[in-house]
Amino acid sequence: MKKWGLIVGKEATKNGGETVYRVITLREDAGGTIYLKHRIDEKTLVNNMSKGYVTIGNAKVEDGELKGTSGDLARFDSKVNKPMVIISEIQAEGIGLVGYKMATYEGDVTTNVLKEVLNYCEKVTKAKGTPIQNAQYVSETDTQRSFIRAYPNCDFPIEKLNRGKKARTEYVESESNSVKVDTTDKNKLEEIFSKDQLRELRVGRNNGVDITVYANRKLSAEQMAVIRKGLEEGLNARLWASPEYSVDAMRFYKADQGRKMDVTYYLNPKYDIQQLREISLGFTNGVDTSEYSDPKIPAREMAEIRLRLEMHVWKTHSVQMDESWLN
Repeated sequence: MKKWGLIVGKEATKNGGETVYRVITLREDAGGTIYLKHRIDEKTLVNNMSKGYVTIGNAKVEDGELKGTSGDLARFDSKVNKPMVIISEIQAEGIGLVGYKMATYEGDVTTNVLKEVLNYCEKVTKAKGTPIQNAQYVSETDTQRSFIRAYPNCDFPIEKLNRGKKARTEYVESESNSVKVDTTDKNKLEEIFSKDQLRELRVGRNNGVDITVYANRKLSAEQMAVIRKGLEEGLNARLWASPEYSVDAMRFYKADQGRKMDVTYYLNPKYDIQQLREISLGFTNGVDTSEYSDPKIPAREMAEIRLRLEMHVWKTHSVQMDESWLN
């Protein structure tokens, strides 16, 4: 059976000896993915690749020589650290990228949440090391967040997390939120809204947003301000433009939408801020939040459920080894 794998390290050679590569191969069976780690000298690896016995995701054979395809294999020669290798990227519905499956020089395979991977990359980069062999880490700047970039034409395989039953809760659009107000009648507006509310409507009109989304006399001026700012940022603030959402909840949803999260999975005015944090964190980390998306569950209990669920997603995988690894 043809195997697919990745080089995860190079061993230093002595006296001009043959370079030995550390390789992880993967194959699927009924029980899931089986990982096997090997130590293979360069000549044997080139021969196996040339004959089609194995495909290496981050290397190819060219003119009889082994060459890196997603990053130079010389990146393994870092004097600061042993670079990790990305096996696949982990995506979840409603948010996209949530983490990476990675392999180490020691042949360990782990699934890691995105935040931890970025923290690791930043630490190694600051130490002048090479965090990942088959990808480039781009540090955070004033205008962009840090991220990991694949080499051209070398995108990573994608694994989709199964959230199970959709966690969408029925968000509330109250009757008070659907009251239509003629926003072109200045005299009428002054009869209905306070000075502070009128100010928010005026600012919104001047900034070119649809003020009918928040032209609701039951919204406080502070609530209006959050909705207006969301609309100015191009967000679908209509989802939470109801008096039933607290100002803090509105700000929370606005922030999550700004991070490209599909907040319709956990829209509910009955959640307090602590509960929202636990659901949002679980959602960010790719777990099936429907298991604890219930306003009746205290935030502390939500945290316990979230951590238990994350342990089944972000984990160390079992890796077998052949005899070459022991030599």
